[in-house]
Amino acid sequence: MDKTVRIPIPESRNSRITRVIHGSLVLRVAAERPVLVIFVHGFRGHRNESLFVETSRRLHEAGISSFRFDAYGMDDDQRKFDDYSIEDHAYDLETAIDYFKSRDVGFSETPLILVVGHCMGGTVALSADDTRLDGVVLLDMGPLAHPLFASYTERVSDHLTKVNWEVPFVVTDELIGRVNYVDLEGLVTRFRKPLFVITSDTSNVETFNDLFLRAAHIEKRIFAIE
Repeated sequence: MDKTVRIPIPESRNSRITRVIHGSLVLRVAAERPVLVIFVHGFRGHRNESLFVETSRRLHEAGISSFRFDAYGMDDDQRKFDDYSIEDHAYDLETAIDYFKSRDVGFSETPLILVVGHCMGGTVALSADDTRLDGVVLLDMGPLAHPLFASYTERVSDHLTKVNWEVPFVVTDELIGRVNYVDLEGLVTRFRKPLFVITSDTSNVETFNDLFLRAAHIEKRIFAIE
């Protein structure tokens, strides 16, 4: 059911070689206008997490296509975990959207694009150019009121930080800063497409309700899962 897709990233930032998006497409031919759901994984996530694989299967059963991809990886042509940013990830998401809107991959016409961002992937989805997509689902963006890794970090160089969280890892200061201190108000208020929030952290409901009152120009819904 899955089809491996490789998408070159034009003018890859901070790289001497052409980076490539590695992803999996589950294509379902629809009688009506096709819909493509693009999954954006969270911090230290990957495209083959059970959440994305199982949801892709269920979407296929419902007649909906999906695409999931890795933000980084071990292959030479992939971005690396310690050298990418929120902006890089958003640029790659836009590249994937443009690819499916312009290439003949089996859709009868240009598909509607719905982006599902999990955890940090929600920040990425909101950071992308919203004129390219038709809606976003934010899935468990995490504890919005507190820095995510503030108690777990230590500097290892002028621009790298070690995170002692579960399995220790090293990332750029830029990425840590963007993950810890998300300008959620700025991202939501500039967003111009339908926005849906699904959260298991009920403390986030008040935060989003307050933001949505200041962003009445968009369709929005919140689903709290207890």
